[in-house]
Amino acid sequence: MIGYYILVFVDTLKDLLYAVLVFLLISTSIVYMSEQDTIYLYAEAISNNGKISSDLYQKLYEDISKTGNYTIRLKADIKIEDGYYDTYFSLNDILDKQLHVGDYIYLEVIDNDFSLFHTFTNTFFNKDNGVPKQTRHVLGIPISNNGD
Repeated sequence: MIGYYILVFVDTLKDLLYAVLVFLLISTSIVYMSEQDTIYLYAEAISNNGKISSDLYQKLYEDISKTGNYTIRLKADIKIEDGYYDTYFSLNDILDKQLHVGDYIYLEVIDNDFSLFHTFTNTFFNKDNGVPKQTRHVLGIPISNNGD
């Protein structure tokens, strides 16, 4: 009779553990999706404005830093003529510069810390090489309006 109660207790504990795990995965994936939405909003603003102002870059950094510790990298491909681009990596060369239709900005947001979401996903889905992966959002943003 005692063995039956132990089995019921273990089974209930296992079900509770699964429920907590599912809750944590869902809640951390919601945070991950909100990060993506924030980045897409800023990417759309960059594309429509035709330039990245220092204020816009600072607001992006502040908004994305609310959910973690991030590094933001920018790369600009400035069209010289059809098929030829100059590439810039320095913020001094990218921020507050007028861009034109046909130019591209590449925005990379890297999570410096492992979030709970990525701890779970690395545990379950990264069994091949065991190297943990950081969150990386990489967007190629075509400029759709000339900057003023």
